[in-house]
Amino acid sequence: MNTSLDFENIAQPFDKISVSVPSLGNNLQISPVSITKIGNISSVSVSQNINPVVIPDNIAIPGQNITGLVIPTGSTEVSTTVAFTAGSFDSITFSDGKLYIDINPGKIVSPDAVVSVNGVINGNINSLGAVNVESGNAVLEFPLSGKVLSNNISVDFVINTQNNGTNPVEDIITDYDLSFGFSFDASSTVKAAKGISFSYSANDTKTISLGIDSTAFLTALIDGSINVMSEIPSSWTGISKSLKITLKQNNEIIAQKTINSDNDTIDLSGKEILPQDIIVDTEVLISGENAEFSLNDTEDEFIAGINPVISISSLKGAKVNLNQNIAKPSELVSATFGATSSIIIDSDVDFKGVDGYVSTGTGAHIPLNISAGNIVLDLGGAILDGDIDIIINTVDFDIPPVGEITFNTYNDIDFSELTVNQSGLNISKNISTELPDMAKDMLESVTLKSGSLEIYINNQLPVDIKAKVFSEALGINTTFTFAKTSGATETIDFANKTIDFSNINTFDFSVDASPSGYDGSHVTLSDVKPGKEYFIEGNAELSGVEIGNAVISNVSTSGEFDISSNLSELKNIEFLKNVIIKDVPATLTFNVEGISGLNPDITLYATYIDSLGNFHNNEHIGTQSVEGSKIIIDINNFEDIINGISKMKDNDPLLIGYSLDITGQTVDFSQLTGETEKSPSTKFAVEIPFDIEVTQDATLTDDISFGDNDILGREEELTEDDPMYIALNSLEKLELNFNVDNTSGISAKAQILFYDESTEKYEIFSDFVINADTPESDIQILKGEHSYRIDFSALVEKIKNTVPFKVKLRILIPQGDYSINTAGSVEIKNAYISFDTDINYSVNIGQ
Repeated sequence: MNTSLDFENIAQPFDKISVSVPSLGNNLQISPVSITKIGNISSVSVSQNINPVVIPDNIAIPGQNITGLVIPTGSTEVSTTVAFTAGSFDSITFSDGKLYIDINPGKIVSPDAVVSVNGVINGNINSLGAVNVESGNAVLEFPLSGKVLSNNISVDFVINTQNNGTNPVEDIITDYDLSFGFSFDASSTVKAAKGISFSYSANDTKTISLGIDSTAFLTALIDGSINVMSEIPSSWTGISKSLKITLKQNNEIIAQKTINSDNDTIDLSGKEILPQDIIVDTEVLISGENAEFSLNDTEDEFIAGINPVISISSLKGAKVNLNQNIAKPSELVSATFGATSSIIIDSDVDFKGVDGYVSTGTGAHIPLNISAGNIVLDLGGAILDGDIDIIINTVDFDIPPVGEITFNTYNDIDFSELTVNQSGLNISKNISTELPDMAKDMLESVTLKSGSLEIYINNQLPVDIKAKVFSEALGINTTFTFAKTSGATETIDFANKTIDFSNINTFDFSVDASPSGYDGSHVTLSDVKPGKEYFIEGNAELSGVEIGNAVISNVSTSGEFDISSNLSELKNIEFLKNVIIKDVPATLTFNVEGISGLNPDITLYATYIDSLGNFHNNEHIGTQSVEGSKIIIDINNFEDIINGISKMKDNDPLLIGYSLDITGQTVDFSQLTGETEKSPSTKFAVEIPFDIEVTQDATLTDDISFGDNDILGREEELTEDDPMYIALNSLEKLELNFNVDNTSGISAKAQILFYDESTEKYEIFSDFVINADTPESDIQILKGEHSYRIDFSALVEKIKNTVPFKVKLRILIPQGDYSINTAGSVEIKNAYISFDTDINYSVNIGQ
């Protein structure tokens, strides 16, 4: 009979539910970009074969005046030599040109006067010429190619007058004045000179090829220099040189310097260039002061070497052409990036500038910027509703000492709000326990004294959880909110809640929970990181349910105790055939501790066979009484049932049955606390000791053997030299010694049995002396522990000649009345054989 009204503690864990925020390419890789380098640059040579020098302005032959020349009478001409010094040079070798002598007559009356110049003395002109000065000024012209002119000049002049037949001779005026001026034509050039002062310049244009793709970058800053070496012939003296170098791209000057020494450097550090060749304009300036030089038509008189040593230090607008796509995960509907969200692209270079943008979907076009040398994609507040496209056109950076730039990307992204597609975020847990049998069978309703349902949810989602708790049994319909990113417990108290058993069969609860705003397929989260997992877990625990009052109405129940198996061993005890059990107190107890007010009507009956072999079926037994919290029923005449045990067959019943009836009672369970019994229970008890009457001597236990087979432990007959054989031959006395511990509660007796091979049975042997007293056949086994010594001297010959010699001890209960303790026993201890002979010898006997 199950009469329990106890509700077990129930803990039901919720399945862990996870939400994973989609990853946005945490391992974004950008291919390395080769760094633009300046290739091998060849030196530029500037060589100049200096053209003949145009006669400098300071090279002049001073004019001369001739006055008062008189042609002697009778003569038609007069000659004179004009000698003078041209102090602005020592000597000049002409390569080309002409010398002009401008004759200006002062007073020449005769219209037929002719002036002739014989030549330039102390020079190398040596040309003759004549000019008619009748009409005024006249010019004589001398070619200069290959001529040498020294600064000491002497010119022969001849004035010749001729009568042309118009005027008589006497009419000729003999007083003449002339002035001479010297000049060179514009094409006059000098190819060698000494003591000359002059200035000469020449221009040249060269190209420095940098070997750079014209689309590699917009501009670059360079490091390095132009090393310049220049020289003129060592034979020249009094001459200085300068080399003006101008570096240009697109007609814009990069650098410019005039170099006067043989070796110099043009510093290019920090100069900005385009990705194209550099044009080198050179201007050679040679000047002389009291100089001496000679020009060679076949060799360069000026040589310069321009050796570029250039490297790129930084680039502006370096082409990257990066188009990186990060596909929007299919489960992501839309998101808003957090205020500080960014994707950072760094490298082994410090970026100075960038041209590019990032797109995050519809209408988003966010420029890139630079921070702390890194490219930063600032996504703060942007809406993500499509793929992320990163476009980098060009970057500015300082050139590192490596051959390429390796990009690394780091995401520092969070979302202030994010909506994802996900199902299965509902927590639904039904908790129910079947009402106990007694509750369903016996109770109309119960009112609970205590108990609770604790709902624990560890909500690590970044959204509140809404939960609903429902119980039909207790009439509960409650909602709770569990705050995001925290754990909390909500408790529902059951005190004073009433369960109406007329309408329900289970003690039930259901817990349903889901994220706020969740529609079964979409959930919106706030302040989350991509790639991170958020979860919900928890449990519902029902505990501490205790019943206060219960209404019991019209309940009947019954049951049986089958005690056949419990007492079946007794029927095999031999002495029971000669025993009449006189009184066995027995009770059936219903324990209703802590349940005040319960007073059922209980009827007991028994089915058994009595000591006379009569069969009793459902015979009414027992008288009901109440002792505190226990209903005790004394079982009448239980000794008749026990006395019938020996008459039982294996399949005979021995049953104690009951019927219990309760009608319209209210029971108070309010005192049930702690370890107190919480439900009615039934206990069957038989009291010990009980009284018996032994009608004739009866064995109490199985016979006890001394030794495994032979009392002396022999396995075969002894030889004459065996110590035991020698001892038996000289034997005077043989004794059996043993102790008996009798805790059975009665005084018994014992008999010695010897095995007779002729009858093949154990026979009682009575010819012995106990403890050296008079012979007797019975050994008195007293209560407690006692020692016994039995003289077997009369058996020496028989023992010596009989192998094996078997001995047993039988314990009997003498006829009479007893109160027996079934928990006691009769135990033989320390059994051994001792010999009284000239040889000390003893044999331990196992039993």
